[in-house]
Amino acid sequence: MAGQSISPDQAAPQDFNRQPPPSRYEIDLEKVRQVWQCRADSFLDLFCTRTTFDGAEPVIAPTHTLGLREQDIRLIAFDNPGAEDPGADESDQPDIARFIAPGEFAVVIRYRYRNNSRDPLDEIKLRCFHSQVAIGVEKNGKAGVISLGNPQGFFRKINRRRTRSGLFGAPANVLIFLKPVFPGRLEAGEIRRYVDNITAWTAIANTFSVFPYRKLFNGKDPLVTIDLEKITTLGDRSLEALLGEKDAFAWLRRPENRVYCGELIHLGLNLGLYHPLSRAHLGEEKYAAVKSRLAGPGALSENPNHYIRQMKLTPAAEELKPIDRACDFSGEHISREPYFDVRLAVQPFTLADMLEVFVQMTVPREEMGEKVAPLQVQLLEKIKPEFFEAAGNADMPPDDPNRAQIELFYQKLVSVVGREYGDYQEFIARVEPFIRAARKFPEQFKALNAFMPPHCFLARAREYLQGKPRQGILGWQYLGHGLHRKLLKPRE
Repeated sequence: MAGQSISPDQAAPQDFNRQPPPSRYEIDLEKVRQVWQCRADSFLDLFCTRTTFDGAEPVIAPTHTLGLREQDIRLIAFDNPGAEDPGADESDQPDIARFIAPGEFAVVIRYRYRNNSRDPLDEIKLRCFHSQVAIGVEKNGKAGVISLGNPQGFFRKINRRRTRSGLFGAPANVLIFLKPVFPGRLEAGEIRRYVDNITAWTAIANTFSVFPYRKLFNGKDPLVTIDLEKITTLGDRSLEALLGEKDAFAWLRRPENRVYCGELIHLGLNLGLYHPLSRAHLGEEKYAAVKSRLAGPGALSENPNHYIRQMKLTPAAEELKPIDRACDFSGEHISREPYFDVRLAVQPFTLADMLEVFVQMTVPREEMGEKVAPLQVQLLEKIKPEFFEAAGNADMPPDDPNRAQIELFYQKLVSVVGREYGDYQEFIARVEPFIRAARKFPEQFKALNAFMPPHCFLARAREYLQGKPRQGILGWQYLGHGLHRKLLKPRE
């Protein structure tokens, strides 16, 4: 592997959330216009969405900047060597390796500047079509970066030009790299132990989970793991599959237990924080069996993503405790009104969250003022069919109370959003209680009202970076925006 050489300071323990290095690149706008076939006029245009309305100028909104100023956006170059050579080592990512050292991991969101998908739900998801994890590895003294995601063979996907999109995508993709920020006053060594446990759990879950049926994963696959008890159950079943128990494989194949891309990250984070793969937590017999299965170059050979073999998977240190026993969250700036389990790493979206985030980020009322109220209503009317499809309305009987409640919620939301108020603060004062109440659909609807799409991580990170109460016990550190190396040029 010809990747980033490991320096002495990389080999030693280091601060997981250390200040990222400066970018070595700047945008080659002319190249971007050619490859993306767009009219981007500036650097910031690349991280915005352009929405057209009847009788109004297009609204250009910085949906993917995380609220950062232009000078604070950091560019990371990714490569796709497999596009030209199917046998190339995709983990050879020298620039990403500057930000993610061996043994570290980050969450990666993939999005498209242009919506070339046939699925209109992609607009609601802010064109974020995939999420994955990036994990630093070491091979022959060189640092590289691999990626895991569901479905496991996603990196082998063939694009329209009949080339593999690779571990980190094709030139048409933009990536956002985020590192979690852990709660409490954990020392660097403690954080590293949680990171090791998270990466091990993510690798196990990725290997044995099953991706949802093709027509169901985009909005119709319920996020069942909405509390730690259900997450524990799925983790236990994954360990049983790791140890060869046939009943576990059948259980994981059930439609309600299948795992899409954002859900895999959700599982890896929560299992890694609360369920140490240690002797004390698993018991002597299971610990020994898990340790044996994770050891050696053939570990997790069932995974079709062969790059997983480059990971160093180890059971958890004996001193690692579930994070709620190691940290006191009482002093954390965490939302006190979560809809789901307060202990979750990240709060999933409800249907109300999906709508609020989409409308507020696509037509930013706070920045543009109350005059955009009619545009927000146009947006709501435009995506109403897709929203009802994601909510499963078509599959509910006409007399289902859940269906009636969802439709009534939408009708009331349009009414509230369509009014002009004295200022943005008054608008928020009117809409927030309504959104809060709308999150609390009937208890029997709760699992169907839970989503972990890729842009959930984008929105939660943006909220955290803007100083809002974190939605979940984790915060987020921005590493950078990833662009294919051919769209960049070295800084002068």
